[in-house]
Order: sequence, then structure tokens, then C-alpha cells
Amino acid sequence: MKALYQKLPDLGERLAIDGKIIESQANQPTKQKNPDNRSEHEATWTAKKYHDKENNVTQTTWYYGYRVHLICDTQYELPIAYEVTPANKSESTVAKDLVDELTDQQAERGEYFMADRGYDGTPLIKKIERRSMTAIIDNRHMWKDGEQTRQYRDTDLVYDEDGQVFFVDNFGKPILLKYEGYDCSNDSLRYKFHPKYDDRRIFRIKRSEDVRIFSKVARTSHKFKRLYNERTAVERVNGRLDQDFLFENHTIRGLKKMDLHVSLAFITNLTFALAKVKGNIVDHLASWVA
Repeated sequence: MKALYQKLPDLGERLAIDGKIIESQANQPTKQKNPDNRSEHEATWTAKKYHDKENNVTQTTWYYGYRVHLICDTQYELPIAYEVTPANKSESTVAKDLVDELTDQQAERGEYFMADRGYDGTPLIKKIERRSMTAIIDNRHMWKDGEQTRQYRDTDLVYDEDGQVFFVDNFGKPILLKYEGYDCSNDSLRYKFHPKYDDRRIFRIKRSEDVRIFSKVARTSHKFKRLYNERTAVERVNGRLDQDFLFENHTIRGLKKMDLHVSLAFITNLTFALAKVKGNIVDHLASWVA
């Protein structure tokens, strides 16, 4: 990994995290007096919910096995850091540990850290920012009692959970404001009126109001959407564990053995990429085609 960081000056600038379930093919332990030693004793059950937007139906699927928690580079689609745990281990908990465990070189190189809404939470965002990275994380809608907007302190501004900011005029009409950029001097986001209103006032929203909603890159900006879309890179890296390393049909039992096999897969992946870089090939480093 150090060699790749030296040879690729942009490796690790944009990171993404996600978890991958590796289902166990062995039977789970039973309560028989003479248990089958071939059963899987260290895997655990976990549930994943899938939402069908078209039919507005949420389906829950249960899995028995392990989970790979992976941070990868979104440009080269190479693994940066990972941990293998039983399937029921919280993704957000492990994510905080992985962020803490990034080397100084990895944290200094990192600029943006992407994750889906399963990782949404103030503690993780603050850990990411303490490592000098910007969190690009989809947020959950958690307001209750049908609350659509909240007032920003004692001002004429209100905002919603999607990060949209409105100015409420004297008639109670909300006017959507345009994002104008991040102000690092006081950790705030700047907003202004659309030119058609002929009002040049600039408003600032302190991020301390709610760092989940007010990212350093505004949620309503094209930049946020573009960066967040790069998160799919980690899904492709996880998919290669199934496709290239055949984890979708394995006979591995036990957490230590699973961790060893995943480690060997990622080492092979990185070694192959390094060989390409040494041969002056810097495109498609995750591909097995020479």
C-alpha cells in the first residue's frame, strides 16, 4: 500500500465505505448433545431492508455469515482499509474504528469520504472531519410529528432535512435561497437570493446547527451529488470478492479463516495493481486484464 501511495499521488483522495455480507455455506450450530463440528460457530444473523420505490414496499431479508467493512479509493477502486466481523456488527461502529485507524498518510491524502445513509450520524462525521476530510454522507430523515422545516436560530431563515434553506418574507412566504459556498473562517454555509429578487444579502448557516444536514459541501449542490455518486465504486470492489475470488460460493468456516482469505484477496488485488503501475499502466488498476 505504501508503494502505491508513493507512485500514485492522487490515490486515496476520494474514499468510500460500505459493508458486504459474505453468507456462510455451513450449517449454524444446533442444541444437540453431539453437535456437528462442521457447522459454523462464529457467524451471526443480520437483517437487511430493501425498499421498492415503485411499489412503496419494504422487504426484510436475513443473512447468516460475516461482514467485510471496506474503505476504498473511488478513482482506482482499490482497497484502502477493511475489517472482517460477524454479520451483526454495526457498520457505523466499525466505520468509526476504521477512520481512527487510517494512517497519517492516508488521512492527510484523503479529501472526501463518501457513505450511504446507513452511516449517517454526528459521531462518525466528526471523526471524519477530525482527520481533515469532508464527509459526503446521505442523511436519514429523522424529524418527527410531521415537521417539514425548522427555524434557524432567531432569524427569518428556515431549513428542511434535505438541506434546503428558505427566507420567510413578511407575508410568511418561504423563498428558496441559492447555495453560495462554504466559509471556512467560521465553519458556515453561505446562501443568497436568486438574482430575480434583486436582493444582494448574504446569509450564513453555522454548521453547528446540525452537521448531519449541513455538510461542508452543501447537499443541494451539484458537487455533493457528483461526489456521492462515486460511492458506487466500493460496491464494485465488494462485488469482485464474489466474481473474482469466488466468495459467493465458499467453504470457509470461522472468523480467523474468513479474515485471512479476505486479506489474501485484497493483497492479491493490490499486488496486481502495483505491478501494473510499475509497468506504466495507471488505468483500470482493479481489472485483472493485463
